[in-house]
Amino acid sequence: MAKVLGLPESEKEILEYKYCPSQVDEFKDIELVHKNLKEELEEKKEDFFDELPEKVSDEEDELERIRNKKKERTEEYDDKIKEIQQRVEKNKRNNKWFSVLSNYFKIFFQKYISKPWNLRKIKKSKARQENNLKRWKENPDKIFEEQEKELIDRIGDLELVKDNSLYSGAVGEVRVLEKLEELDDDYVVLCGLNIELDDYISYNGNHDLKSAQMDLVVVSRKGVFVIEVKNWSDEQVKNNEGLSPYEQVDRAGRVLYVFLESKFGKNPIASFFTGKEIDVSGKGLTDVLVSVQDNMSYDSNYKHVLVKSVSKLNDFITNREDVFKDSEAEEIVNTLRPYVTTK
Repeated sequence: MAKVLGLPESEKEILEYKYCPSQVDEFKDIELVHKNLKEELEEKKEDFFDELPEKVSDEEDELERIRNKKKERTEEYDDKIKEIQQRVEKNKRNNKWFSVLSNYFKIFFQKYISKPWNLRKIKKSKARQENNLKRWKENPDKIFEEQEKELIDRIGDLELVKDNSLYSGAVGEVRVLEKLEELDDDYVVLCGLNIELDDYISYNGNHDLKSAQMDLVVVSRKGVFVIEVKNWSDEQVKNNEGLSPYEQVDRAGRVLYVFLESKFGKNPIASFFTGKEIDVSGKGLTDVLVSVQDNMSYDSNYKHVLVKSVSKLNDFITNREDVFKDSEAEEIVNTLRPYVTTK
């Protein structure tokens, strides 16, 4: 298995995206976590609706209990008021007018203060329960969503992650990386390589090229392969108005070539400072555009950029002739290692 250093830039950006759940440690976990959470939600929903008739019945029982409580409390107050009224009539017959007056006050208090106050609380409870029962009968989905809000939000966050424009690119890079990992241990894959030169260099007549980000770089005796991965749909290929994928990898290859030349090139200055000479010219460095959806073809405007599908990438690399010694490939890897993308 090939040795992998770092991780793809797009993968890192997705993992650091604010909606990416903390339990996702690796990009490949996103799809699995999303699938598991959706299955968990479906199971809970199935259990919820299996138990719904029983829950509705419980809510109906609770409403009936409140109604009975209201009825009992009303009867208690009515009986108490009736009892006081009887005492009033008795006191009238016995000319106990102070007691009559006192009992009239008690009747007023029970009838217009105590009874309404206590029944009002029960009425409010009854209204709430009626509304609650109505929701259980007419809109159980809403109740379920409220109960499982945290789980639904976690699923929603993952869907935001998957809708992110970077996600498709990361899917493509990870797929290509997994393919490259099938190479034997003579190969090293450097991910998310970011190289900045000391000075601007010329590209297509413009003195405007100084840095480049490379999706994947493979180093072995077969050479150095700068790989740009594009997981574009047919529509994206047709309507792209930005920097073309061909130019992206062409520019990246140019930056890497100049960088390696400055470290190992066959010139007196490089040899003096490094004590090493590695010829990276000719077939030493190859620009490769990998079309994940296999919908891009060779563009003669970029004659140094080769277009390969994922399935044919490894054969393309392994069938090349050796251009470096093992020690030279190792030196190149050690030189590029500090520039890979890390967590």
